[in-house]
Amino acid sequence: MAGPRGATALALFARLAFYASALPTTISSIHSLSALTAEHAPPTPPSDSAAAPPPPSSAPLGVVARVTLSDLAAGGEAVGRLADGRVVFVPGGAKGEVVEVAIDAVHKGYARGSLRRIVTASPDRVTPPCSLAAPGRCGGCPLMHLRPSAQQTAKHSWVARAVRHSGAAVLPILSPTPPLHYRLRARLVVTAGQLSFAQARSSQRQAIADCPVLHPQLAAVLLGQTAHLCQLLGEGGTIAGLWGHLHGVPSVQLAVELARGQSRAQVREELRRLLAAGVISGARLGEETIGAPSLDLASPAAAALGPLAASADGFAQASEPGHSLLPQLVAAAVQPGWDHPPSVLELYAGSGNLTRALLGLGGTVLAVEGDPRASERLQVLAHGHAQLTVRAQSVEAALPVLLRDGPRAEVIVLDPPRGGARAIVPLLGAMSARRIVYVSCDAMTLGRDLGELAHFGFQPRTVQPIDLMPHTAEVECVAVLER
Repeated sequence: MAGPRGATALALFARLAFYASALPTTISSIHSLSALTAEHAPPTPPSDSAAAPPPPSSAPLGVVARVTLSDLAAGGEAVGRLADGRVVFVPGGAKGEVVEVAIDAVHKGYARGSLRRIVTASPDRVTPPCSLAAPGRCGGCPLMHLRPSAQQTAKHSWVARAVRHSGAAVLPILSPTPPLHYRLRARLVVTAGQLSFAQARSSQRQAIADCPVLHPQLAAVLLGQTAHLCQLLGEGGTIAGLWGHLHGVPSVQLAVELARGQSRAQVREELRRLLAAGVISGARLGEETIGAPSLDLASPAAAALGPLAASADGFAQASEPGHSLLPQLVAAAVQPGWDHPPSVLELYAGSGNLTRALLGLGGTVLAVEGDPRASERLQVLAHGHAQLTVRAQSVEAALPVLLRDGPRAEVIVLDPPRGGARAIVPLLGAMSARRIVYVSCDAMTLGRDLGELAHFGFQPRTVQPIDLMPHTAEVECVAVLER
């Protein structure tokens, strides 16, 4: 699962807390992550004591400082310390480098800087295959300046630190995704007549003419066939693209949103032209469908799982292993230790990516999904599987009823949004399940939820990190808890 580009204040607090134990000195007055998320308190300055930090004037804006970078923060920024002990975040840096940094912003407990010169380069630094993968340009691939092994080491470290208090064993990271041409979906915004991605840590946009991580056919359509469509959508309009198969033929589907005051009729006509020309197989224009309503994202690497319908305006994993390896890992986590096929309650089931693998275990599956079109796809899947029941209701609304009326499940599988499952933890704790398999795209919220589930008797056993999106700061996890 992928999240918004801009870092929120909460994300900054989490990264600062994350580095309290990683740097030579400690952030003595930072409380637990749960306290930070509950209170939204400002970050506490790093120091060796509880003394107040130096005043901001000790690191004036614009001053160039020499810094040794000691690690990578969750999110991809390098981190070091200024001479006054203040933590400084540096986009584009690498662990172990000595760099010169211009101070851009000074806060109570940390500073932000721009990389001006690399004095001593890391052996892990490489030339990015994309010229826009640089601070102040496109924010999509903040780790592209690092060799793959260094990216994977950093991501494993982020997960290990995020769940370090849970007692779970963090398994070696899996890296099944090729480094380039892997992205099956993307959403771009029209800026000055061109498609653009968000710049890192900014409300500004970066126009793009090429993107080496997009699937080639998706890139060819989005960046080579939509110039007139961009003009019709207007400034701030959006185009989302999805690559998959339609009747076995590789295809692209689009979903578009118009800027205010633009002509819906003209956009519809252009989408129909692209459809007739064979450029796309379908499109979504608001609630209107033009051409094919969905594509099949099923992977040849996991053909036994069956088809997986998705559309450009819905959620789907960004890379092929997210539709092949990830479901298989979840099923493998559910299966052990039973002398019969276990009954499964699947929460936040989406369009059935994980459901397909769970059905292969042979037990009953109750899938809960609140999005209407995703739950409709689950219903289609249920037509061919008698053991699948679909509840088209939000998880938060469904769980109290299930807790009261049943049916009971032996295993709970959940794949919540980036914010995690905190709101439903007490309900999960009240259920009779013996095992939880928790799929997460945010290690910090996973660590928080593992700790809270432990209060209800669910002991975290293992966390499996998976790098499904190379060069990004995203890392997927599959956690197993038992009681």
